[in-house]
Parts: sequence; C-alpha cells; structure tokens
Amino acid sequence: MARKMKDSGIEWIGEIPEGWEVSKLKYLGRYVNGYPFKPDDWGNKGKPIIRIQDLTGSNDSPNYYDGDIDAKYHIKNGDILVSWAATLDAFIWNKGDGLLNQHIFKAIPQEEKITSYFFFWMIKEAMQNMNNDNKHGIFMQHVTLDVFNNFSVPLPPLSEQKRIATYLFQKISEADIMLDDTL
Repeated sequence: MARKMKDSGIEWIGEIPEGWEVSKLKYLGRYVNGYPFKPDDWGNKGKPIIRIQDLTGSNDSPNYYDGDIDAKYHIKNGDILVSWAATLDAFIWNKGDGLLNQHIFKAIPQEEKITSYFFFWMIKEAMQNMNNDNKHGIFMQHVTLDVFNNFSVPLPPLSEQKRIATYLFQKISEADIMLDDTL
C-alpha cells in the first residue's frame, strides 16, 4: 500500500509522508563554533587542533595546543562536526580527542526530537542543499550561522529516523566493501 504524502512547503524537500514534520535546524540541535586558534597557539604537543583539513583527510601535519581552553571546544569520538567554510559538509569524528578550530561547528542533537545518526545525515544533506543564494564568498564559500539555523529539513518520527539512519550507514558500508573489492 502506497504511503499518503503531503507537500512539505519547502522546494528542495518536495513531498513528505504524512506524519512527518518540517523543522529548522536551530530547533533540532545546539551548534558550537570552534575556537579561533592563532598560529602563535600552535605547537608540537598537547591535543590536536581539529581543522577542516583533518575532516577531509588532506592534513598530514596536525597542529597541537597545550593550554587551557573551555570544555565546549573539546572533541571526542562520535561528535558530529560541520564544516561551514570552504568544504560544506558534515562528519562524524573518529580520530580521538581534539580541540575544535574555527570554521567548524560541533553539532549537538536535541535527542528528544532527533536521533544522533539521523541528525548527522540530515545536516549532511542540508549542507548540500543550501542553494548558492545562501552560500557566501567567491573563493572560499561559507554558510552563515543565521542561514544554517534557519534552514528547513524534513523530520520523521524518531522510530523512522532510526530506520533511515541504519539504512544509510548500511549503504555506505556496502559501497566501501565494493570499493575495497575493486582495488
């Protein structure tokens, strides 16, 4: 039996199943912008400073900070990080403890509204769909916090969020296995 659909009222989303909602990202989580480390802060010991290059895998010489910094900038495995400048994408951090640098949000879901993994996928998709009218910069695109916060996304019930996130991670794992087999 086909599901009943309704118009989401948002062009990039289109129709959504009845029972789903539409929400702005600002109502689904808290977003902590990274600390503006200066080159004078960088060193060879302490905790690694997580920069965009560390998220994309293009950094082979990390910088470290060996000082006191507010706990809100501390990152651990499983944290959702959003690059909002140059590379516009979401990542799940899995490289150990570190410190959050500027141009990256730590995204903390409101778990009574959204599951952590669905939150990750929703942000990832949102970053790809923030149209060029909402992206700023000629050489280094970035998205402002106001645009990010007010971007609308589809929101299924929690039980369905879990099923969707599980399915998406399963598809990614299958794609990784297929890539490994071709090497």
